[in-house]
Amino acid sequence: MAALLATYGKHTLDRILLAAFGIEATMTRDQTSQRVTELNGDPMARIVFLLTDSLHHQAALASDDLATAKRIGGSILLAIHAFTDADNEDALTLLRALRNEVIQAG
Repeated sequence: MAALLATYGKHTLDRILLAAFGIEATMTRDQTSQRVTELNGDPMARIVFLLTDSLHHQAALASDDLATAKRIGGSILLAIHAFTDADNEDALTLLRALRNEVIQAG
């Protein structure tokens, strides 16, 4: 459960960063490259990268520990809130939409 939440959190936060930096699939290669360079140079984006990396390490150590999974899920919700100003209900709606997207892609 912890590993699944960490992976899900990374996917969600990556999507938020892509949207925040205006990176879209319809952009030219040069436009995408320029925006990705901006994203990689942004201190807040680097903090998100560190957070998701840390959550993956925490999940690997947690194994089946549900208390750690709950804390990882809480960290993801706090990060979503920090970047989107979403309240808990909005964050849960976003998570449900992303879950549905992942299920449909699978």
